[in-house]
Amino acid sequence: MCKEEPHQWLAETVTNSNLEEVREVKWDARKKKHAAYTWKYLNGAPVRYDGQNPFMVNYLSMEI
Repeated sequence: MCKEEPHQWLAETVTNSNLEEVREVKWDARKKKHAAYTWKYLNGAPVRYDGQNPFMVNYLSMEI
């Protein structure tokens, strides 16, 4: 997990990229309703960029 302020390059990259998305709807028996799970991810996103040696990570977010 990372915060947006110290990782502005990563936040900008994620905002300006087309994220891969996977969505699944499951029945929640306890709540007696459907719940939608959405995963969004981006592989090889730079956390920082110094011109010669970018530090690359994979980004993942999940919404229920």
